[in-house]
Amino acid sequence: MSSFVGGERTTLDRVTPVIATFADTIVETGPLGSGHTIKLLNNFLAIGTSAVVGEALAAAEMLGVDVNIFREVVETGGADSVMFQRYAHWVQEGDDSHLQGTMRIAPGPALLPEDG
Repeated sequence: MSSFVGGERTTLDRVTPVIATFADTIVETGPLGSGHTIKLLNNFLAIGTSAVVGEALAAAEMLGVDVNIFREVVETGGADSVMFQRYAHWVQEGDDSHLQGTMRIAPGPALLPEDG
């Protein structure tokens, strides 16, 4: 499990050993609140990628493409990703255990900066 943390150096020095008891990766992100912001941005990328991967796999199925060959092609290039592998595993083997998450973690328009 990864943990993204931000805050003052003295505070991070004090809490990092506690976070290390459950996180295998700790990324210091800057000032207080920056860890949360970066986590939301990471979720945004993962969810966006999931949507594109899902559409590509659905299109492949509708077009009669052999998903095994499609996966082999994707794995040789830049389109390969953790999200592609999770979805391809589900499509090929029916195992959705790697897709446990909800859309409520997605950032909404309220998180975007105000105009002006």
